[in-house]
Amino acid sequence: MASQGDCCVKVALRIRPQMAKEKIEGCHVCTLVTPGEPQVLLGKDKAFTYDFVFDIDSEQPHIYQTCVHKLIEGCFEGYNATVFAYGQTGSGKTYTMGTGFDVSLGVQEQGIIPRAVHQLFEGIQTRRIHAQDTGIPAPEFKVSAQFLELYNEEILDLFDGARDPESRSRKSNIKIHEDASGSIYTTGVTSRLVHSEEELLQCLKLGALSRTTASTQMNAQSSRSHAIFTIYLCQMRVCQQPQMNGGTENGEVNGVDSGPISQPEYETLMAKFHFVDL
Repeated sequence: MASQGDCCVKVALRIRPQMAKEKIEGCHVCTLVTPGEPQVLLGKDKAFTYDFVFDIDSEQPHIYQTCVHKLIEGCFEGYNATVFAYGQTGSGKTYTMGTGFDVSLGVQEQGIIPRAVHQLFEGIQTRRIHAQDTGIPAPEFKVSAQFLELYNEEILDLFDGARDPESRSRKSNIKIHEDASGSIYTTGVTSRLVHSEEELLQCLKLGALSRTTASTQMNAQSSRSHAIFTIYLCQMRVCQQPQMNGGTENGEVNGVDSGPISQPEYETLMAKFHFVDL
């Protein structure tokens, strides 16, 4: 996960509970988390240390609050961020990221992406209300999304409604480029402009249903590709003015006429948040 913190990349390990099949087959849990430390013991002779370790009984809200919450807040200040979900089939990536769209799951079991979307639009509303309460122009926000699939060394656009299963055999027109500053960007990708939490989650759901899946020994309906869901946030707000010593009244600062009050200056902040399922 990349953020504006001291370390650009942090690694979190989550240990999932045994599945019913594993219990029936007599499998045993071979991991032990060191109390109070982000360290996991594997067997009797191997220890691994991470930035965060979440044991079998860890819950979705705690994982999100610990790992992702501050990254979304950073997006409002123009910082980019990425969350990778990495693990073999059946390790719990879909559940943790929240892209399974299981209607039986309650709010407490929502994964990272639905929680991030909720926090994003909640943050937008909070900032608009704060601006109104303080008498400054409300910030303007534009939220858009892209959804890509990497399959058999091809890049597919999951928001492209014109693509059918037969068109997967044809070469994609999507290109990946690097600009002079080293930033990576894509061309030929569909961007969806959204205005609400519900609209963004619906886009995510429709794109997820288009992903390439196949049956495996570990999972009856396993994704056979890598997916990158990206949220773009564009914000135009009044520049934060430095606090000046002394009182201000009728255009005067410390008794000196400062002249006409100038119009507020605006700044534009751009940020993107990648959710990657590997």
